[in-house]
Amino acid sequence: MQGNTDFLFYEGLHGGVVADSVNVARHADLLIGMVPVVNFNRVPCVDTANPFIAREIPAPDESMVVIRFAKPKGIDFQYLRSMTCDSFMSRANTIVVSGGKMELAIQLIFTPFVWRMVERCKRAMA
Repeated sequence: MQGNTDFLFYEGLHGGVVADSVNVARHADLLIGMVPVVNFNRVPCVDTANPFIAREIPAPDESMVVIRFAKPKGIDFQYLRSMTCDSFMSRANTIVVSGGKMELAIQLIFTPFVWRMVERCKRAMA
């Protein structure tokens, strides 16, 4: 990482791996899970049961993304719904967006968190 960098963003299945000899998660200020049934859950809307028929990973527009907030206090769900076309609330702490809107949803949800972390860091270093 460059010396004048505030954040490192990593997207991948094993970005926050914790194992016997490895603990990547301890290096992250903000870790976003992209795995089944936790945080951002990308659910295909096409049949993927038969690997001989479904040879490709479903395209973003062939999936929905279920975003669950463990601590929804302060989350403006109305704003998120208005910014992500065709999204809906499936529970009081869960919003569902089309797979093609996942990147936008990540940006809308995490930008305020990142801004707050940068400001706290700057204040702590001053």
